[in-house]
Amino acid sequence: MVPLASLAAGGLLQSLGARGTLVAYAAFMVVPAAVVTALPVIRQAPRTEEIPRPE
Repeated sequence: MVPLASLAAGGLLQSLGARGTLVAYAAFMVVPAAVVTALPVIRQAPRTEEIPRPE
């Protein structure tokens, strides 16, 4: 994944410039985090302390 990320960063820098690349990467991180946070199954997941451990 690292070579692909480097390639993507280079392409974005060339086409969008530094500011546009930072905005694109910020959106790439914020949008999935917001979607996952909004999912009820994630918000209602039990705490790790509440999960029974196998004995």
